Amino acid sequence: MESIFFIKNGEFEVSKKVRLEKPDLREDVVSSLVTVNDKLKRSMKLNNPATLGSDISLKSIRVVLLGAFEIFGLEDVIESRKARSYTITCTQNNSNVFVISKDNFLAQIAVMKVRDQLVYEKHLKDSFMVHRVWQTEAFRQKKVHEMETDRKNQILEKEM
Repeated sequence: MESIFFIKNGEFEVSKKVRLEKPDLREDVVSSLVTVNDKLKRSMKLNNPATLGSDISLKSIRVVLLGAFEIFGLEDVIESRKARSYTITCTQNNSNVFVISKDNFLAQIAVMKVRDQLVYEKHLKDSFMVHRVWQTEAFRQKKVHEMETDRKNQILEKEM
């Protein structure tokens, strides 16, 4: 799929078409349902060519309601699906979504990865710099102590 949707406001129903099958149906009932289904399909084809591939044994089941600040379409984009897994239906007037194309989304992810890498490298450099400052200060204090000790020794040698 080619887009990801971010819900700004409103309500969207996520549904999935499932085939309803009851395991306790007898063989003859199933075969009669298939026959009726085929007859209905043929009559639908005659009446409405747009429904050629429809299957009346499928039922739409509500999976979840999505609201503000939620996302849909992400899984389909990430898994590079050719068709949507679920049907999304807007259930409220004045609902708004932001749409980002798959290419733009993946480019933003790449930018974020680069940005995260740069932030990580800066953190490493900052940590290294703090460590270097600490080492430099420790070295300076050691040298100051050595100089004071040498001066004291020189003074003691002069006095003797």
